[in-house]
This record gives sequence, structure tokens and C-alpha cells, in this order.
Amino acid sequence: MRQIVFVATFALSLSTPASALTCTPGPWIVFFDANAAYADRNAREVLHDVGEAIGSCGSPRIILEGHTDAQENGRLASERLDMVRTYLEAHGMPHRSIAVQSFGSRRPRVVRKDDTPERQNRRVEIYFAPLL
Repeated sequence: MRQIVFVATFALSLSTPASALTCTPGPWIVFFDANAAYADRNAREVLHDVGEAIGSCGSPRIILEGHTDAQENGRLASERLDMVRTYLEAHGMPHRSIAVQSFGSRRPRVVRKDDTPERQNRRVEIYFAPLL
């Protein structure tokens, strides 16, 4: 009898992708072109991965943090957040499960002494947290 249980368990583990077995809370990072808030191909791939990962985390609260580089208007962080939130909602995440915070250029990922534009700073970071 033990062999049958082992075989069934082993077969289940082979048919279930490893990523589906664990929740990865992030961060996922969507980068943007200068002065832009649209999702390019790379951004869409990250957002697709986020959508796939949400299922392995149950029904998490999603935290979005919007950022700009030092050369951009801080409003762009909010526009980027809106784009990511709209994408997640269009793919089944309830509006009430998504929290957003705009930081503008206050939290750079890469510090530049001369405030030159930096793609790594033009981003939205996505995290999952348990619902309370």
C-alpha cells in the first residue's frame, strides 16, 4: 500500500510546477522608459508573472510602490501605479486588495550624484502581503 501512495505523491509533484507550490511575495519590478507610463514587452512579461504568482499565494494583499528618476515629474509615479493597478484588476484582482504608494524620486534604486536619468529608478515594485 505504501508504494501506491508514494507513486501517487511522486506523480503529483511531477505534474505540479515548483512555482505553484510556494508563494513568492516579491518584489517584482516593472521598469519604464523615461517620461512614460506604458507597459512595454518586458513590463507585460513581469505583470504576467505576477498574475501567475498570485494564484500560489492564495488571496494576498498586493502592495504597489511607484517611483521616478530625478529628472521626471513626480506625477509619473502615480500614472505608473495606475497602469499596473489597472492591469491587475483587469486580470481578476479586486480593487480593495491593492494598496498603492507613490514615492516619486525619494527612494532611488540607483543613486546618481549628478541626477542623470536612470531606468532602474523608473519603476513600480510589486509585493504580496497576507490579508489581515
